[in-house]
Amino acid sequence: MCHDASTHFETLQGLLEQQNYQVVVVKSVKEAIARAAALQPTAILLDLDNPKTDDWELLTLLKQRNSIPDIPLIIFSTPSSRVEFELLGTMGWVYQSADYASLFQMLKQFAMQQGQVGRVLIVEDDLDLTRVLAAMLGCHQVQTAYAQTQQAAIELCQHFIPDLLVLDLTLSKGSGFAVVEWLRQQEHFCQMPLIIYTAQELGDVERSRLHLSHLGQTEFITKSRAVPEALEALIMRLLNRATAGGERFNLVSGGIAGGN
Repeated sequence: MCHDASTHFETLQGLLEQQNYQVVVVKSVKEAIARAAALQPTAILLDLDNPKTDDWELLTLLKQRNSIPDIPLIIFSTPSSRVEFELLGTMGWVYQSADYASLFQMLKQFAMQQGQVGRVLIVEDDLDLTRVLAAMLGCHQVQTAYAQTQQAAIELCQHFIPDLLVLDLTLSKGSGFAVVEWLRQQEHFCQMPLIIYTAQELGDVERSRLHLSHLGQTEFITKSRAVPEALEALIMRLLNRATAGGERFNLVSGGIAGGN
């Protein structure tokens, strides 16, 4: 695809990278075909409405190449008979607008079909600890995203759609309790497991407050009493209960994506 650096795709690329997706942007049909064959990408993102790109040509060539497997296609386009015809025989969706929550739900379905493990959102303002946890979970094919503040956590949940949340109650900006309260009001998060991983010593009242949040299973770990490996084991146990599959895949913003 000839990517023209539109604001729409730049925004999408930023969101994907924030969630630890590896994004590979291509600038020509020739490069796209070569990258698709070499990287065996998890998904291809095309913008069929943009007159400045060659995505129609790329779509046709991808369908003709036997050397390229059935790579899922995500299509940005307004509905039309041509779009519907061209998508016959492909793993494609017509994606009309910048509804990023719907897009990430599509990606989640791709990952589940590939038998991967799940998605974990880490809400923690200690970046070093976050990187350690992300590396550990990456070894299990778990996709991670992180947020350092209350507002960032709430915004990420609307795009990332985690299967499990690891939450430090004490944040530099905002409160972990406020994140839990927001989640409680979202119907689609009502069964999501929650791990409270914090240096704060919680009393009975605070624990009851979190247990009554009406989320999924809630576990408590005090940082001073547990090493990261203990948290890793708990995450994997809860994640395996919560989902039969998850995702960790890469996408191209305006092009092709390859694996990590």
